[in-house]
Amino acid sequence: MYHVTLPPSKSEKYVLYKKEPLPQEKHTNEELYRRQAEMLRLFLEKRTITQAQFDKSYRDLTEKMHMIKNTGAPIQRASG
Repeated sequence: MYHVTLPPSKSEKYVLYKKEPLPQEKHTNEELYRRQAEMLRLFLEKRTITQAQFDKSYRDLTEKMHMIKNTGAPIQRASG
């Protein structure tokens, strides 16, 4: 990623330098899953998404992040 610093006056040139990424916190998949699930709940609470959209998104998130507990039951997929 690059960052451009504007010159203080018109006679000076633009300065372009490479911006070093900030150190990122490491999160487990479970932490990321919980954050995403909470965001979906907030969207539902604020009526940004419907209950059907929440159900599908929550089910997809759970499946894709492999957070399904081993119950022996097959995963129910939404049709469509």
